[in-house]
Parts: sequence; C-alpha cells; structure tokens
Amino acid sequence: MGSIYFAVFCVLLVFILVETYVYYLRPQQTRLKLNETLQYHPDWKRVKRTERLFNALYRHVRGKAISSVTRRLRGIKSDEFVYGEIEFISFFFILEKIKPQAGEIFYDLGSGTGKAVFAAALGFDFSKACGIELLPALYQKAEAQRLQCKNLLLRQETAFTEVYLKKLATVEFMNASFLEADFSDADIVYVAATCLGEATWGELIEKLAELKIGSRIIVATKTIQHEAFELLESRAELMSWGLCRVNRYQKIA
Repeated sequence: MGSIYFAVFCVLLVFILVETYVYYLRPQQTRLKLNETLQYHPDWKRVKRTERLFNALYRHVRGKAISSVTRRLRGIKSDEFVYGEIEFISFFFILEKIKPQAGEIFYDLGSGTGKAVFAAALGFDFSKACGIELLPALYQKAEAQRLQCKNLLLRQETAFTEVYLKKLATVEFMNASFLEADFSDADIVYVAATCLGEATWGELIEKLAELKIGSRIIVATKTIQHEAFELLESRAELMSWGLCRVNRYQKIA
C-alpha cells in the first residue's frame, strides 16, 4: 500500500513541477528575455513610456472576471467565449514584426476590454484601431477605458500628452459579432482564435479571405488553410495565459 501512495505522490509532484514550469517559470523567462531585447530597441524609451501608460490604464481592470460573470448571467456555456488577453511588450513585438505602416488600419476580433486595441493605437501610428466585441459588458468596459486613458493623459501633462491624445483619437469599438461586422478596410487583423470552434473559424477564414491583398493576419493558436494566405512566421509568443503559437499571415490573392 505504501508503494501505491509513493507512486501517486510522485505523479502529483511531476504534475505540479510541469505545471509550474509551463504556466509560471517559462512565461517569466520569456518576459525577462523580452525586456532584455527591448533594451536594444532603437526606440526603447518611447516603448517603455507607452508600456507604463498601458499598465496604468489596465491596473485595476479584471477582464477575465467581467467575462466570467457576464457569461454566467447570460447562460453562455460555449468555450468560444473563454477569455484571454495580450501582454504589452510581447504584443508590441508581435505587431512590429509585420511592419505596421503609418495610416494603416488595425482590428482586433473579439477585443474584450480593449487591451490589444490600445496597445496597437498607443504603440504605432494607425489611422484607426478598432475592436469588435460581442459581449456588452466587455464592450462597455473598453469604451470606458477610452475616457480613462484621456484622463490619465491629461493628469500627467507631459510633453507627450498631445501625441498620445492624437493616438487615442484613433481608437474605436463595436458591440457586434465579428462574423457580421464590416472590417473590410483592415490592413492588420488580430484574432485570438484559441477557443473558436471549427465552424466559427471556418466562417471567419472565408470572411478574412475577402480582405485586400497585402493585409496581414495575426492568429493565436489556430492556422489558416486557404490559398489566399501566405504564412509569414509561426512561433511561440507570450499571452496572459502563457506561451502559445502565434501565426502571422499575409493576404496574397
């Protein structure tokens, strides 16, 4: 009997060690490496300044809790609404690799409380950064963050306030299904597709295939199997839930 208990203990210990490494140690190592990499970025001071603003904006926002309560109240049981978020520095590098150009348009499909939208708008020179979110409570919180961001900027009264206010003016949110909303003007689209069902994902791919040639698509976890898209890069990236595969595509036909 003692040997059985010992075997169970060993299995549990291995499980705990693996979980600790996967969900804490490895993400923390990646986070440290990203910050070390940022030190050599030619515009690192601006990026760090933007990160501080972003972190202040979301310091007390609990998107996962808002999502959980909303889904419970509405009786939503679908895994497609499981909530996850970006981390600023990681997402900055994810976007930078696809070379956003001044004046381009960014969309986040399933934007939650708006983190990816604000990261894109504040970190780059988009003419529009738009989030599409179906759940009203998350959409409303994202809208509230626009005012909160403006208040933060006005309270700081730094030499960069006007620059960031202009960036903030590019932020928009839509309370709608991304399968029904119009995002045909997009140059860059981000979608955290991890929990999307195959039917939803297939329908979304067909809609993405209608975008202009040259558009870039950033997809968390899932892949696009469609002749209209070329895979640019696929690698593990840091998100709020840990490391996940992020695939970058370009519309070529």
